[in-house]
Amino acid sequence: MISMNLRQAEALTGGTLIGKTGRFNGVSTDSRKNNSGRLFVGLSGVNHNGADFCEQAIANGAVAVLVDKAVDVTVPQIICDDVQASLGSLAQGWLQQTGAMVIAITGSNGKTSVKNMLYSVLSQAHKSYATPGNFNNEIGLPLSIFDIEIGTEFAILEMGAAKIGDIAYLTRIAKPHVAIINNVSAAHTEGFGSIEGIAQGKGEIYAALHADGLAVMNADMPYVSEWNVLTEARKLQFGTAKDADYVLQDVTPTRWVLQLPSEEVLEMKAPAPGRHNAMNALAVTAICHGIGIASDQIKSGLQQYQAEAGRLQDMGLCQGVRLIHDAYNANPESVKAAIDVLKQCDQPSLLVLGDMKELGEESARYHRQVLDYAEQHDIDQVAAIGVRMQEAGKDHELVQWFSEQQQMEQWLQQHWTEYKTVMFKASRGMALEKVINTMLQWGKAA
Repeated sequence: MISMNLRQAEALTGGTLIGKTGRFNGVSTDSRKNNSGRLFVGLSGVNHNGADFCEQAIANGAVAVLVDKAVDVTVPQIICDDVQASLGSLAQGWLQQTGAMVIAITGSNGKTSVKNMLYSVLSQAHKSYATPGNFNNEIGLPLSIFDIEIGTEFAILEMGAAKIGDIAYLTRIAKPHVAIINNVSAAHTEGFGSIEGIAQGKGEIYAALHADGLAVMNADMPYVSEWNVLTEARKLQFGTAKDADYVLQDVTPTRWVLQLPSEEVLEMKAPAPGRHNAMNALAVTAICHGIGIASDQIKSGLQQYQAEAGRLQDMGLCQGVRLIHDAYNANPESVKAAIDVLKQCDQPSLLVLGDMKELGEESARYHRQVLDYAEQHDIDQVAAIGVRMQEAGKDHELVQWFSEQQQMEQWLQQHWTEYKTVMFKASRGMALEKVINTMLQWGKAA
């Protein structure tokens, strides 16, 4: 188990230690949880001051606290100017003690799938770690780092971003040895301003690499030439372009064929639906091959991959209807990918579609675009919810729009058994999993 001396923490944060030195074996930002042996970091928010929760954290086992002003406590405290920045500095020092090779993943779509596929491959024969859930921001990423143990060979860290500078901040903490931008599309354009802004912001991950690192790039993206000049690291490309190092040769609903350098081919049973998942697997293959993992281990690990809840999750048959939960999050490209999968399922099909958030000024156009895409791909019916979907779908023959979930559920209860497949897709804030759970209860009651 890793531990850190409070004097070391003082040096890393640039703060001032008050009280006796000692050691802590982890970090916590939640005073309500078990803080045994941990340093409590008093993060403040809009409506709370983290320093106010020190006593509770100490009662739950914290051995020291990190705050931005002195507090009246019986344990040592480190006083610093910026608690959040200090959390990042501590995580940086902690990660260096592990000795792990850091593989950093970002992109508009598929970050979590790539992370999980990569872990499925690497963890077969190597002590590996992957960030849990969506711990991929300026607070979640450093907190996840404190769970990495000494002797970990590979630390797979997902990095999210909502604006320029976010990835640069995270890479200063994690200092990646390998970096990948899985793709770039319209997601969080509200913060970045444009897709070009997204490409620039994501590109910060390559700028963080040293010359002895590895940059894995999507050859199908029009930004590769811009990313190339950001780093002197070794580069590998994947995609559908024939001149890429790793090529998606063929995809069917049940089979993937991946072309590797020197004309080597990996052919496998598809462990997850969709062309986009085949591309995710190709990205993982490029990373693993690039760091020396054998092809047979790559294939074996990919075949064992299982999608997370809410990501094209097959909920099984309910009164003879296949339910697919893909409502963890949504942006235009991920909705189109979901529609591609739905088109391959048993027909007729119903797409339950909610608003896509954080798309900025182009939001209306993107919502209309995905509805048109559903119509072009012969989806039989769209049941839509949300103000953005209302604006886009008010004149759309395919769309049945609802103002609230209860209204949608009433309609679904009357009509859902008319379809063979029902898929749910929306941004996380739309909480469509509540509708799915209601439908599952209908199935049990039948």
